[in-house]
Amino acid sequence: KTPSNAALYVFAVHLLGASSIAGAVNFITTIITLRAPGMTWGRLNLAVWGLFGAFIIQLIGIPVLAAAVTMLLFDRYLGTHFYEAAQGGNPVLYQHLFWFYAHPAVYVVALPVFGITSEIVSTFARKKIFGYTSMVIATMIITVLGFEVWVHHLFTAGVVNWLRIVQSWLTVFIAIPTGIKIFNWLATLHKGSIEFTTPMLHALGFIAIFVIGGVTGVANGLLGFDIHVHDTYWVTGHFHFVLALSMTMLCLGGIYFWFPKMTGRMYNEKLGKIGFWLALIGSMVGFFPHFILGVEGMPRRYWAIPDKFIGDFKIVSLFSFIAIAGFLLTIFNIVYSAKKGERCGPNPWNSKSLEWTVPSPPPFYNFEKIPVITEGPYEYGKPEE
Repeated sequence: KTPSNAALYVFAVHLLGASSIAGAVNFITTIITLRAPGMTWGRLNLAVWGLFGAFIIQLIGIPVLAAAVTMLLFDRYLGTHFYEAAQGGNPVLYQHLFWFYAHPAVYVVALPVFGITSEIVSTFARKKIFGYTSMVIATMIITVLGFEVWVHHLFTAGVVNWLRIVQSWLTVFIAIPTGIKIFNWLATLHKGSIEFTTPMLHALGFIAIFVIGGVTGVANGLLGFDIHVHDTYWVTGHFHFVLALSMTMLCLGGIYFWFPKMTGRMYNEKLGKIGFWLALIGSMVGFFPHFILGVEGMPRRYWAIPDKFIGDFKIVSLFSFIAIAGFLLTIFNIVYSAKKGERCGPNPWNSKSLEWTVPSPPPFYNFEKIPVITEGPYEYGKPEE
C-alpha cells in the first residue's frame, strides 16, 4: 500500500492503451485492404512492413498490460489480492504481465526504425535493397518472437529454472533475424554509389550504435552473465545503445530524409552533418563506460558513486553534453530550415518510392488519381536510369 494515486495511473494506461489499439486497427486495416492497384505485398516499402509488425504487437500486447494494471486497481480499491503475497497473491505476476508487453514494446519502436533504415540505405546507395524477402520474413519473426523473451527481465526474480533456460535460448535466437537485417544493409551498401548525405550518415550511425547494443543484448540473454550484471550500469548501457541513442539517431535521419517532402524546403547540409558527428561521438564515448561500470558491479539507480568510478562518470557527463549539443543543433537546423531553407522539387533524392511522385509538400489528398503500381520501391540501377 502506498499513498500514490494508482487510479490515475491505471486510467492513464487504459486511455493510452485504447488510443494505441485504435491506431493499430486503423493501420493494419489500411495496409491490408486499402493498398493501391498493383501494390502487392511484395511491393510494400519495408517501412510499411515495420509499421505492420509494430501495430500487430500493439494489438496483442496492450490488452495484457491493461489486465495487469486493472488487477492492480482491484487490489488497491476493491480488496482483491492478485499481487499481495501475504494473502496468497504473487507480486511477480505483475512483472510477468508488464514485461510480456513492455519487452515487445521495444520492437514497436525498432521495427519501423528498421524499415526507415532500409529506405535511406537503398536510396543513397542507389541499389535495390538486398534480400527484400528475407527482410520481410525477419520482420515478422521478430514480431512473433518479441512475445517469447520477456522472462530475461526476470532472471533474478525467482522464476523456475526451465523457463529461464528456454527464454535464455529464445533471447539469443531473436538476434538471428536482427542480424539478417544488419547483413542485408551492409550487402546493399557493398559496391553501391553511396552518397554521404545527412540522412545516410544518421542511418550508418544507427547501424554502428545498434550493433553494439545488439551484441550486448545477446550477452544479456546468457543466464549466467545476466545474473552478474542485472540491475547494474551494464543494463543502462545496453538500453541506451539499443534503443534510446540508436533509435533517436535514426528518427532524426528519417526526419532529414523526408524533410524536403514535408516542407518543400531543404535543410542545411553542413549543420546537419556537424550535429550528426557531435551526437555520434558524444553518444558512443559517453555511454560506452556504462558497460565497464556494469561489469565491475556498479548498480543502477544509486545516487552515491564509489571513488574509483568518479573518473568514468565524469567522462559520461562530459560526452553526454556533447551529444546533447549535437541534438540541439539538429533541432535548430530543422526549425530554421522549415522557414528559411532553400526550396526544392518534389524528388530531390531521385527516390523510386511512391511518396516522392507527388509535389512537396504533398497536397491534401496526396494523389489526384489513385496510382497504379508497376514495380517495387527499390528498383535502382536499371538501364533507363
